[in-house]
Amino acid sequence: MNVIKTAMAVRLLGTTYHKLFGLVRYGKIPAPSKDSSGDYLWRPKDLAAARRALGSPKAPMGGPVQRPKNERLERNADHSS
Repeated sequence: MNVIKTAMAVRLLGTTYHKLFGLVRYGKIPAPSKDSSGDYLWRPKDLAAARRALGSPKAPMGGPVQRPKNERLERNADHSS
């Protein structure tokens, strides 16, 4: 059974922790089960419910969301040599 924690669920859904947690907190989706440390364990049915509530019916293709590189870090790397 595929189970992921909230951080990975956020990446797969392309949203933020606060939006995802808000869906649970305000009853928009049922709360996923939790592990012994209290972290949510997201199953495929939980992710599907979150996608519907967020208005994104299909899973993103290619895995986690790709973020652009930080230009400032690139500029600083050029000056460090």
